[in-house]
Amino acid sequence: MTTTPLAAGIRLGRMPYGILGNLETLEFDGEGLSMSGRVAPVGDGDRVATLAVRREQLLGLASPWDTTTQPIIVRDDPSITGHYADLSVRTDIDHMGSGHFRWQLSGRRLLGRDVPGHELHQVGGLRSNSHAVLVGSVSPWAAIPAAATEFFSGESSASSTFDLTRVSDTGSVGFYIYATGFNRRIAYFVCPPENHWDGAALITLGASLHPVTGRQVWDSDAATNSWRIGNGLVRVSQSATAGELLVESIGVANSTWTPENYSLRYDAAGSLITAFTTFTVLVNTPEVCSVRVGMRAGANRHRQLLDITVRRGDRLAEFTWRTDENLLGRVSHDPAEAATDLTVGAATVGIRETAGALPKWVIYTPAAATTDTVNGTIERTTQWPSFPFAIGMTNATDSTDDLRKYYLGVNECWQSLVGR
Repeated sequence: MTTTPLAAGIRLGRMPYGILGNLETLEFDGEGLSMSGRVAPVGDGDRVATLAVRREQLLGLASPWDTTTQPIIVRDDPSITGHYADLSVRTDIDHMGSGHFRWQLSGRRLLGRDVPGHELHQVGGLRSNSHAVLVGSVSPWAAIPAAATEFFSGESSASSTFDLTRVSDTGSVGFYIYATGFNRRIAYFVCPPENHWDGAALITLGASLHPVTGRQVWDSDAATNSWRIGNGLVRVSQSATAGELLVESIGVANSTWTPENYSLRYDAAGSLITAFTTFTVLVNTPEVCSVRVGMRAGANRHRQLLDITVRRGDRLAEFTWRTDENLLGRVSHDPAEAATDLTVGAATVGIRETAGALPKWVIYTPAAATTDTVNGTIERTTQWPSFPFAIGMTNATDSTDDLRKYYLGVNECWQSLVGR
């Protein structure tokens, strides 16, 4: 059996270093890789729960739904490091109760050795809005790891450089703004496997906030299981106050998280969401992560769903709140705080924090909205079964108008790898 230090230098996909346990076999023929090992939890906690998380992460690597390739890093032998496809993972369950399980993984390394080419497919469009905001007043954008080289934006009339670099807590992100508006484009770049996840969208779950791989989650009870979705610039989780959202943003120095709480109210009486109930992964890629959180208001049995989306490089988290009747909706800063209306022409597109220094919290919505600037509240002018909005923070680089343009100029991206 090989020793634990070798396993400590291997990273599979989103999984952190050092959680593979003992690595028992590792075979590589220049293209195909196979390895096997044994995982046992460390400490005196719930062994079965810990093992279930590790097993869930391993099995998620082979999920074809979102990410068909995965970077595999072997620090002690960089010749093996690369991006791998056709991943197959097998685990046993016979020994879970005894505190361990065995696993096997195999895959095929893509052409280009450790840095094959990446294609970023982009489809943009003006977000539907009630504010008479047109295509010329928004900014479609794309973001990739700043460590990427050979970057071509897909826009032949412009230089292939980033407009700005955003420093997340997981690595720097190159942020590119398309001055020529929307189009279907394919950007191209190469990126070392070690930087594949820089500033990536990420879903974490459980007491240890472990990264979720694929879409399966072992414990989907949002009421008792900690969850978070973010990208190293903005992140969303459940507040310490039941039924409230905690939105955090990296501050001006790109090093300190600034927390803000928000409550959700609906119907004419202002009924308050009091609990989160279920948690489902919808999309899980480096470019974008989306989750669906079930919600409840006291004993009320209306179906309440909140979709939360975070994209790589974005300073805003996007939300779509849905229910089964024309009831929605109202988003309030908690505690109440004075706000300033943000307008385009005669339309109110959002509100921002009035007092204090940067960064300032901001809420946007593409729906027709009214505001309570004394308490920091924005709501739909007409109640409806859905309510889209976004929450984040401005700083010295990203003004309220910049973030509004990025939000309404949404650019869908998904990534694939090709030979160089």
